Amino acid sequence: MIGGVTRRGSSRVFVGRQAEVDRLQEAFARAVDGHPSLVLVAGDAGVGKTRLVAEFSRRVEATNSTTIAGGCLDLGEGGLPYAPFVEALRAAARHLDPAASQAAFGPSADVLGGLVPDLHPAAVVVPRADQRDAAAGLARLFDAVIGVLGRLAADRPLVLVLEDIHWADGSTRDLIRFLLRNLRDERLLIVATYRSDDLHRRHPLLPLLSELERADRVERLELRPFDRDELAEQLLGILGEQPSPTLVDALLLRSDGLPFYVEELVAGSADSASRLPSTLRDILGLRLATLSPASLALVRAAAVIRGRIPHDRLAAIVDMDENALIGSLREAIDARILVPTGGGDGPAYTFRHALLREAAYDSLLPAERVAMHARVADHLSETIRAQLRPEPSTLADFALHAYEAHDLPHALSGSVMALRAFIDVVAYREAFVHAERALELWSRVDAPSDRAGIGHADLLALAGQMASAANRPEQATALTQDALAEFDDAGGRERRASVLADLQWYAWESRAFEVSVAAAERAFELGGSGAPTRLKSQVTRILGAQRLGTGRLHESARLLETAMSVADEIDDHTSWSAAASVLAHAFADLGQAARAGDLLDRTSEAGTYDGLPFERIPSEVDRSIAALTIGRFDDAERFARFGLELATRYGWEARFGWMFRSCIVDALFELGRYDETEVVAGPALTRGAIHHDIRWTATTMARVAVAQGRLNEAHRLLDSLDSTTPTDYENAFTVVARMDLVRAEARHQDIGSTADPVVVGLDDREGAADAWALLGLGIEACADGIVLARRRRRSGDPWRLEANAESWLSTLRSLERRYSADGGGGSRFEAILATAEAETSRAGGAPDPAAWEAAADRWLGLSHPFQAAQARLRFAEALLLTGGDRPTAEATLRAAHTTVLRIGAIPLRVQIEELAIASRLRLDPTTPPPSVTDTREVRLTNRERDVLRLVAEGHTNREIGDRLFVSEKTASVHVSNAMAKLGSLSRYEAAAAANRQGLL
Repeated sequence: MIGGVTRRGSSRVFVGRQAEVDRLQEAFARAVDGHPSLVLVAGDAGVGKTRLVAEFSRRVEATNSTTIAGGCLDLGEGGLPYAPFVEALRAAARHLDPAASQAAFGPSADVLGGLVPDLHPAAVVVPRADQRDAAAGLARLFDAVIGVLGRLAADRPLVLVLEDIHWADGSTRDLIRFLLRNLRDERLLIVATYRSDDLHRRHPLLPLLSELERADRVERLELRPFDRDELAEQLLGILGEQPSPTLVDALLLRSDGLPFYVEELVAGSADSASRLPSTLRDILGLRLATLSPASLALVRAAAVIRGRIPHDRLAAIVDMDENALIGSLREAIDARILVPTGGGDGPAYTFRHALLREAAYDSLLPAERVAMHARVADHLSETIRAQLRPEPSTLADFALHAYEAHDLPHALSGSVMALRAFIDVVAYREAFVHAERALELWSRVDAPSDRAGIGHADLLALAGQMASAANRPEQATALTQDALAEFDDAGGRERRASVLADLQWYAWESRAFEVSVAAAERAFELGGSGAPTRLKSQVTRILGAQRLGTGRLHESARLLETAMSVADEIDDHTSWSAAASVLAHAFADLGQAARAGDLLDRTSEAGTYDGLPFERIPSEVDRSIAALTIGRFDDAERFARFGLELATRYGWEARFGWMFRSCIVDALFELGRYDETEVVAGPALTRGAIHHDIRWTATTMARVAVAQGRLNEAHRLLDSLDSTTPTDYENAFTVVARMDLVRAEARHQDIGSTADPVVVGLDDREGAADAWALLGLGIEACADGIVLARRRRRSGDPWRLEANAESWLSTLRSLERRYSADGGGGSRFEAILATAEAETSRAGGAPDPAAWEAAADRWLGLSHPFQAAQARLRFAEALLLTGGDRPTAEATLRAAHTTVLRIGAIPLRVQIEELAIASRLRLDPTTPPPSVTDTREVRLTNRERDVLRLVAEGHTNREIGDRLFVSEKTASVHVSNAMAKLGSLSRYEAAAAANRQGLL
């Protein structure tokens, strides 16, 4: 009582939040029109997230639409997987009539039956022996969930509420990510709530939130505490009369405007506002202290059970007869601490707020907690024995309570049972948690193999598989190595070969390359002989892929052809296609473009594989790389996008997505679609240091930055690469980007040293495809330097540059002869070689128009706009220098200019415009020929003129500073000031404009 007025537990009136409800209703209206989305409702504990969602749900249901809800449980990563989805789908199934339930759930009942037995009680889960098919299992489950939601929403618009996702298990987070990416036109709105005050910097929800909040179909609502007027309105609803200003002010001060705190303060306070408790702990302590000893004991027992509290479980662990139990329950419910909840499996209860459960649990002494957990574990043990097929949640609960009760033998057996159950319902993250716990307990239990029903080596191998599935390759590698150390030869050759095949992949992912290669070789020794089997094809393909990665391409090709032959004999289209994709990559690197292209076409055909197990997804990367290498850039993008779609759909996006995005970015770069590269690569490049897994993406984006004249950005990206030692392939890719930057900054003295790490010893390598672009760029940079030196009348530098250019051109010609025996290196190699030949004529002082026209045609045939525009510029320049056809030169230059404007290649645009001005050619046919000088008056300082002269000569800011005896920063300031005065977008454009206006 306050002032003699009867208090309600909460206000009947929905206070404030109208703007938030309106936004939820707008999102729902879009969903009704076939535009599904996700709304994240964030706020501190007690701010009213649940009340807001409940009010919105009430309004939705009034429109003859459906809401289903499920909540996450504070059980840690080893708890019930997909908890909110299980709860929501179970509730939906129970509230539908039989015909409607069959229509919605029938097509997916076999898949979902293991997770939600209500849907298919007769379903029998068959454990999978080969967990490399984990991707397919995830796909079936995720597709089943989205299928059910789509069918429910087709009948009536649907709102799916996921509460407290700050407690979401890893599998739930993966499923949320999957739903958002794969919803199309379902009439579905997902509303997810979470405590923003619980999200510490390493909270597992943060990466998902970061990803979701970048998506177009995600909206975020942050609930703020009540202001004074809203709090007064809340009190009016609770008390039934206007509260005094003193009470409002006191409650606002103590509660910080959080509605739940206000309710608890009112419920637990004395008559005087001056005696209100000062902290939430005191508030909740007072609330619990109002209970009788029996009811308090019952509430504490309920807090140990956690989550949804079945009546029979609660009755089993409290020492009360049924009448006393009912009386104590009624008291706790009347005190608004527990809330009854329905369900087809009997009565149950939940805490009205999670903070009340936490307070009740914290009030137990350690010894009391252990004893209570032991009672719960005993009850669950009886339940498990009575069930034909225990639910995974029951097994997980048993394992967790036995562990908390310090009953280690039962904790071990329970963890292994939960591990197997979670594998069967495709919850690999949770399975890994229980595998880790079982391994932790192994040495602390007598006769652990008898208790666990599995040997230690087999448990280690299984834990390694689950670690890999949970995207923890380093742990997977270590666990699998430990397993192999315990396997003896009696364990069977095939078993050891299979585990070694797993190890080679885990080790490769964690960059333990020597371990990976050794594992592949040993797996082949054990499984690569004898009758044709899937394992034989697999280990042969794996060793072939390893040989490709280490540069032994001819051996790789032979092994991969054998793997395909074995797959043919056993009619295994999936294994054949996986091996053929890697072989296409090997052929491309060997300069056998025709063979690579033929395999790409054959693996693209429908029906070349049946199903998409784990190994099929990464093989799409090989297809994309092969297509990039031979110049099929559109195909490379298509293959990579297909692979990304598969990885996302099959639950492996976090693991393989970076590979496919790198390939997509590479293809977009070659196609000149620079703006699109930013969209694909941007999210991965936001962190400080560039991790090795996105090294390729960062280096390609550095090349984009160079092409667009953003040299500082290119330096930042290349300087941010982590210190992890790159593979030879990664290093070659990075060196190409560094050579791009060297050329752009006219650091001709650095050309040779930049290229040496890749080109030295190139003649002795079987494959040189990773060096083609570098050789071509190096020759172009040398030609630039020779032309500039000739203009400056220098003699020393050109000799060194000429030697490099001649050597690298000789290498390209030698490669051409090598490739010709197998049909040629492909259109990309031929374009690089044609450009190198043309650059040689330019460097020699006699540019050959025919050579440049041929190079331009090559690049145009590849749909490579940047290189085509550059070759056209050189073609026009060669025509003008040799007295060729001016109209052809003008048309060619105009086409090049149109291209660079479209793709945003500013430095190349400046070069084209300079040539047009110097030669009085029209880039726009509707305007008169340009003047050599500009009529606009620009006043540059003497120092700005000096700086721009050096920019025009190709010097960097550091070199300019050295020449002018000023700091690099000061030189940069002068360049920026000159750019601003001239209205230029880049330093090159500023130098060109100043030269055009006669200011230099």
